[in-house]
Amino acid sequence: MCQPTPPPTPRGLGGVVEAPTAAPTPAPQLQLTSNQGQPGQEIAILGTDFPPSAAVEIALSTAANPRQIPLTLTAEIDEQGAFAAPFTLPTLWPGSGDTAESVQLLIRATSLTVPSQTAETSLTLDYSDAFQPYRNDEMGFSLDLPLEWIVEGPLRTPLGTMYLVGKPPLQPGDPSVSTFLVAPSEQWSAIRAAEQLLCGGGCVSDVRFTLTTVNDMPARELLIETEGVPPLTWYFVEQDNQLLYFSLHDPITFATLDRLVQTVRFQPVSAATAALDLPTATPEVIAIVPTPAPTEPPATAEPTPEPTATPDLREVGPVQMVNDLLAGVLQQRLFSVSEAEYQFTAAYLAANEPRPLLITALQLNQLLKQFSVAREDTGGVVVRAEIVLLDDTRVARLFTMVKEDEVWRIDQIEPAGLPQPATEAPTETPTAEPEGDQ
Repeated sequence: MCQPTPPPTPRGLGGVVEAPTAAPTPAPQLQLTSNQGQPGQEIAILGTDFPPSAAVEIALSTAANPRQIPLTLTAEIDEQGAFAAPFTLPTLWPGSGDTAESVQLLIRATSLTVPSQTAETSLTLDYSDAFQPYRNDEMGFSLDLPLEWIVEGPLRTPLGTMYLVGKPPLQPGDPSVSTFLVAPSEQWSAIRAAEQLLCGGGCVSDVRFTLTTVNDMPARELLIETEGVPPLTWYFVEQDNQLLYFSLHDPITFATLDRLVQTVRFQPVSAATAALDLPTATPEVIAIVPTPAPTEPPATAEPTPEPTATPDLREVGPVQMVNDLLAGVLQQRLFSVSEAEYQFTAAYLAANEPRPLLITALQLNQLLKQFSVAREDTGGVVVRAEIVLLDDTRVARLFTMVKEDEVWRIDQIEPAGLPQPATEAPTETPTAEPEGDQ
């Protein structure tokens, strides 16, 4: 009886049995909900076929120049190897030139668990119609700004009249917000202003300007690096005894917006308008109210506190800005430790609601809880400040405020114990005087 012949077994070279070929692993893929957009537009980055249940890092650069900038995102990959990450297009890509109306961006996604698993796609950032002209007639400067940006100010600070620039809401102390300041040159030279931005004072030897031009105006450029804040480039322009200094950067990448910088024009108004001591009736002037009240008392141009009464800050008059005090405190090294350990944000109390002030340049990031005047001396105004640090440690200090050339500064700093009033300490000193005459 004939048996059917079995089919031959597949064999490779040398008669070795070959195993079935496994299906190739699909390469990661990257897609965008839109491959073209304008600054501030929201899109989504979609990834598939990545290593599952892990994370992916998304980075941006230019397609023509793979120069990495500090802009990365992370997203979680699901069990199927897919992810979706929302993304806001940057305002204006740096270094794109003065005439370019668009730039090609390269978006790369890399698996954090298997770095060899990457995917790329491109995006055209079109900013041809994404800007609006802005002109500040009060301070005499103008520039082009993105359509969605606003300007808030003027705000009075010890470093000059400040304007916040960026996409709303503009939060004080937020490094993503661009800043413009104007001050008389006799009060703030470029090197003094740069020193304040860099360290708060005492580091003039570390100021290293680069000579440049801003819209054909001679200017100085300085990269400011402070702890906890991305490096920001500042520009300093002096015209007609007025100083304009500013940082203009993308709120997402923190990179300088070169193209917009070159639209800045500065034609100063009179020095009287740009001075720091502007009329207190201006709504934007920031005043301290130690004892909150439902209604604010009218400002007094020439304060005359009664000798029998303990003056408060509003009665003192010129010491109305907590900014002035804190700038001097930081400059004169109030604390014996590093600034990084004892940085704080100024705030004043109005209607029982703390409102942070704009001390962006000094990078103060904690809260001033209480502020009161202890007494008036012939040499100045003695101020007692109580500060609560992040670890709830309470620190009190006495400051003697002295007015010189219409500018208030801190002359003396001494500890002020919290359990007892500061004026109780000198009561024992008279007993030692008679013994010295023997």
